[in-house]
Amino acid sequence: MPKTPVKAIPSEEWEARVASIHKADVTTVERVRQLRALVESAAIQCRGKIRDIEPATSDGRETIALVVCPIWGGNDVGRFVVPPSEKDAIAKWQRWDRLAWRVQGSVDELGELSYRTIFERLADISRTPNPGPEPRPIAKQTGGPATYAQWIARFARAAYKNDARSASEHWDFGAKKTWLFPATLTESSNGRFRGKLDADGYCDAVVTTSMPGPAPDFGVVVVEHSEKSVRRWGFDPKATFEFVVSDQQLAALLSVGSKVEVTVDLDPDGAMQAMNGPFRAQLAVRRFKK
Repeated sequence: MPKTPVKAIPSEEWEARVASIHKADVTTVERVRQLRALVESAAIQCRGKIRDIEPATSDGRETIALVVCPIWGGNDVGRFVVPPSEKDAIAKWQRWDRLAWRVQGSVDELGELSYRTIFERLADISRTPNPGPEPRPIAKQTGGPATYAQWIARFARAAYKNDARSASEHWDFGAKKTWLFPATLTESSNGRFRGKLDADGYCDAVVTTSMPGPAPDFGVVVVEHSEKSVRRWGFDPKATFEFVVSDQQLAALLSVGSKVEVTVDLDPDGAMQAMNGPFRAQLAVRRFKK
């Protein structure tokens, strides 16, 4: 077993380094060498929050266990059984408190990684009182409703002309961003959340049909007369959408009428379908506003 390194790197950085090694076009021997060098150079600094405190036993005695999930929600990453001798030391720890601890990796002959926690006492784990839900960091560049309106107008013009090449280029640009929209929840039941966007997520091409060969008016336009024909791209303003909420702490705060910020990530492969009108995207609640 390798010595525990003094240096520790965040788990996100560790995962990125491991992924880079696995993607490299090298032999198994070289991959194992690189992984072992990584293991010997740094431990892993893990962060999570207490999702639940449940009854447990240790050495035949009743105690508690801390069930830990990621900071931003998701599958549990640990379950720490508290030795009875340490219950008093962590008596003030509560649900959703943040925890930080170190993990040491090891590598076998085939390059398989395994991990062990390297603290000696549970009370030695760094604990921070619950600060409330924390928005997940966004890896991509972001854009708001105003920038989105400019982008979707460019995409709509290309789609209107059936210019697949230009439309695909515009779509690729939009799919590389995470769009941030205000929204309101309209349904909150049994972990299911639906809502409406509070900013325009669509673009219309409006044509006055009584004129020969008219140039379309692009933008968000209220159609008042039947002599106008409309093509629409984006999200139906009258529709409600399924919102992903991965953080149970955040979900507990949400109810019908809640104002939230949602992330909109367009399907990178959705350009051809989007040219016909409706967009494919994942909408997720990032943070609670009020």
